[in-house]
Amino acid sequence: GEEKTSGMVIFTKNYMEKIYENTVPANENKINKLRAFASLGEYEPLTFCIYALKNLKDVSVEIKEVKLKDAEAKNADALLQDHFDIRVVRMVRIMADKAAKKYRNEPFFLEKRSKFDIEEGKNKQVWITIKVPDDAKPGDYFGKVAIKVGGKDVYASGIDIQIKVLPFKLAVPATELGFFGGVVGNDEETMLNCFIDQKEHGVTEGDYGIGIDIKTRDQILGEDDIEYSIKRNKLVMSVAKKAKFPNKKKILDCGLGFQIICYWDHKKNWMSFWPHSDKINNDLIKGCKILMDSAKEEGYLDVYFAGIADEPGGHPDTFVEISY
Repeated sequence: GEEKTSGMVIFTKNYMEKIYENTVPANENKINKLRAFASLGEYEPLTFCIYALKNLKDVSVEIKEVKLKDAEAKNADALLQDHFDIRVVRMVRIMADKAAKKYRNEPFFLEKRSKFDIEEGKNKQVWITIKVPDDAKPGDYFGKVAIKVGGKDVYASGIDIQIKVLPFKLAVPATELGFFGGVVGNDEETMLNCFIDQKEHGVTEGDYGIGIDIKTRDQILGEDDIEYSIKRNKLVMSVAKKAKFPNKKKILDCGLGFQIICYWDHKKNWMSFWPHSDKINNDLIKGCKILMDSAKEEGYLDVYFAGIADEPGGHPDTFVEISY
């Protein structure tokens, strides 16, 4: 059959389930069709795996035009090619047993790759993200995924795609939605792209990641550190406004304490705290004032949350932090 001639088996599982490079497809996981539904403006994933029955070199995946059922060939009734993002899952080595020095490969990154190889007896997971246009015509769209090896259509029938576009947009959540991590980069363009990416994926307020940063890592809150922190924090807050998040930030969460009251202890692989001192207490108060003054200048409310160490309330040293 087609599996033998193409040298591959197509299968899938729920996109929330981990699929490893040595996962062998069960009969019930084999597919020839992918289905999804999404509202206007929504992102939605479609995933499948290619299991190699022989070594496959220069494998590529592309989307054939996806059109409304019975629609004429015109852009108004098609989901355009640039609304599909095709990536390949990359494995990363993760520690499994530190004492035994054992590792395992975990699915981790989604890489943009035009071609890739698959060893015999292993698989590659392909991850397609659909971004439904805000003005898409509701209805059932049909198309195909083409799989090529060395530029040739070896999987002749392709994989059928069916996408139901719903006739409405999802409402903006009434509650604030965010995540921990902060904005990346130190220039306006990179920060703005990061904030836009957050907003596009459902974050309603933005995660700023502002704080007091002792760049020299010398436990001294010097004028150079203050100047750097104020400059970066103001830039982050001003750029966040340009991203136009749907909800106004009510509580400004900040990072404060690293290299002032605590440091990274490599022996315990977590934070350790220096003993209390007038210097530490004064630097902590000074850091709070700097953050509050910077926020007021940017028009933020007088409600702040400053975490003095990483993951407050989420690790064994919680009592130590609270006591401090």
